[in-house]
Amino acid sequence: MGVFREDFNINVSTLVKLWVSEGLIKLVKFKSLEDVEEEYLLDLIERNLVMISEKSSIGKIKACKIHDLLRDLLLSEAEKERFYLVTSRKLDCLPQGISVRRLSFDKKLIFSPEILSSSRPRSILIFSGVRSIPSQVLNFRLVRVLHMDKARPSNNLVRPVNLRYFSTTMHVHNFGWQALESIYKFRNLQTLHLHDPTSFIPIWSHFRLALTPEIWKMTQLRHVLVEATANLPDRPCGENSNVTFPESLKKLTLVYGNILWEDMTVVGSLPNFQVLKLKKYAFLGPEWEPNEGEFLQLKFLLLEEIDLKHWRADSIHFPTLEQLFIKSCEDLEEIPSGIGEITTLQSIKVYNCRDSLVTSAKEIQETQQSYGNDDLQVRIVPFYNSTGVFSQLSLMCKVIK
Repeated sequence: MGVFREDFNINVSTLVKLWVSEGLIKLVKFKSLEDVEEEYLLDLIERNLVMISEKSSIGKIKACKIHDLLRDLLLSEAEKERFYLVTSRKLDCLPQGISVRRLSFDKKLIFSPEILSSSRPRSILIFSGVRSIPSQVLNFRLVRVLHMDKARPSNNLVRPVNLRYFSTTMHVHNFGWQALESIYKFRNLQTLHLHDPTSFIPIWSHFRLALTPEIWKMTQLRHVLVEATANLPDRPCGENSNVTFPESLKKLTLVYGNILWEDMTVVGSLPNFQVLKLKKYAFLGPEWEPNEGEFLQLKFLLLEEIDLKHWRADSIHFPTLEQLFIKSCEDLEEIPSGIGEITTLQSIKVYNCRDSLVTSAKEIQETQQSYGNDDLQVRIVPFYNSTGVFSQLSLMCKVIK
C-alpha cells in the first residue's frame, strides 16, 4: 500500500486487483474474492494500520488511506527488503547491488532507462504526468503489473507476455490509443482499465476507442473498465451473444450499454444482487416495466441520464429497496407511487429532474407521513439555471418527530 502517494484515497477495487495480479491474495475454498479481500482489510483496520475514507452505498469499504508515518515505515522496510522502490526524483541507476521487483513513481519526472535496465521490475506503477514511457519498460517480458496515470506508452506495446494488470489514462483525441492495437496479445491479462477524462466532453466525444474482436479471445480477462466513448465489437459468428452475469454478482454499474429494457431480466434474476447503477444510456427505450420476482435483494438503485420516460413499477418489484437516487433523467415523468409502499425504503434523492418527477417524490413522502411513516427522507436538488442561481432552494424534506 506504500506505493500510493501520500494522503492518497486508495480505491479498494483497484488495490485488490493489484494484490491478485501480484499473487499476494490466496483464494480460500468456498469464499469469494470479495470476502477474502474484506477480511484482509478489516484485519488491517482493526490494527489501526488503515483508515476507512469512503464507504459504498451498502456500507462496504470503497476507499481507504494509510497514516503518513506508516507509509514512511513501509517505504523504508520495502527498500531494505527489495520488495519495492518508490521515487519522486530522477534516478540514473539503483545503488550497487540493489534490484527491486516493483517500481513506483509518484511525481512528475524524467525516465531514466538505466534504472529500468538495472532493476528488471515485475511491477511498474506511475502516479504522475510522464510525457511518454520509454520502450525499455516494454522489454521486460516478466512484467505483471503496468499502471500508468496520465502517462503515454510507446506505440509498440507487445513485449510483457506475463502482463496481468494494465491500467492507463490517456486522451483519445491526442493519441488515438495506437499502443492498444497489440493489447490483445497479452493472453494472461486479467484486468484492463482504459480511462479518457475528456471523452464525455462534447467537443471530443466524436473520438471513439475501437476495441477489436480479439478481446473475446482473452480467456483470462476478468475485469474490464473502459471509461471512454468506445465501440465494443460483437462476438465472433457462431458464439452466444446474450448478456450473462455470474450468479454471485452483487453490484453492477452500466454506462453507455445501449441495452434494451426487456433484457433487464438478466440482471433482475440474479439471486444476490444488491446495487444497480445505470448511467448515460445504459439501457435504451422510453419504458421500463420490471417483472415480479426479480430484484429481490436490491438495496440501492441509481438512474442517471437514462433514456427513460415511463417507469411502471410497484412495491413487489423492489421489495427490499433502501435507497433510490435519480439524477438528470430529464424525460422521466414521475416516480411510481408504488415505490413509496416499499417498507424498507429509507431515502429518495432527486437531482436535476423535471418538476413532475419532483412532485411525485414529494407526494410519496406526504402519503407515507399520513400513514405514520416519518422516517422516509426525500431530498430534492432542482435544476440549475444559466444565471448560476438555483431555481429554488435545495430542500431536505425530513420531519423530525
